[in-house]
Amino acid sequence: MAETDDRVPGPAPVRVDGRTERGRRTRDKIVDALLDLLDEGVVEFPAERVAERAGVSRRLVFHHFADMSELVDLAITRRLEQLAEQIRPLPVTGPRRVRVGALAEQRARILEWITPARLTLMRIDHPSPRIQQVTDEAFADARRKVEEIFAEERGRGGCTPAPQLERRVVPGRYKKKPKPHEKPI
Repeated sequence: MAETDDRVPGPAPVRVDGRTERGRRTRDKIVDALLDLLDEGVVEFPAERVAERAGVSRRLVFHHFADMSELVDLAITRRLEQLAEQIRPLPVTGPRRVRVGALAEQRARILEWITPARLTLMRIDHPSPRIQQVTDEAFADARRKVEEIFAEERGRGGCTPAPQLERRVVPGRYKKKPKPHEKPI
């Protein structure tokens, strides 16, 4: 009698080099350490502090990242991507008070969670193209969601035009205008 092969057909498992995997885990630990500091409200990230939090040496931080701005860049990008993963669909039909309530609850939760990263991002003079891209995508998605949620009202007329609505719902998108006695930012 012939023996049958009980193995499930499919691609063979991919072998990962142990050093490569350790390096990836170390890099993730360093980014996670910076995000932990960010969540605690820390606004400056010296390599020593990040290394201590990650449980690695300062030298290892710079082995994995060319400089601290590259690390901050990656951490903020990761945080913005995590944010995008958390956003759930909101009702686009039904009573307005239900839609407004759902939008307000979701935005409050998002803003509370993202504020530390957003404050750090605001302190960066020249964010990387990747951070700028992810930020722009998040704001564009937020605008689209508001337009979807209030499409019924917008279709009837008498509703706030989209650019004014955008300014009210997406805080921080527009730079503050200086008062006459202040110097421009």
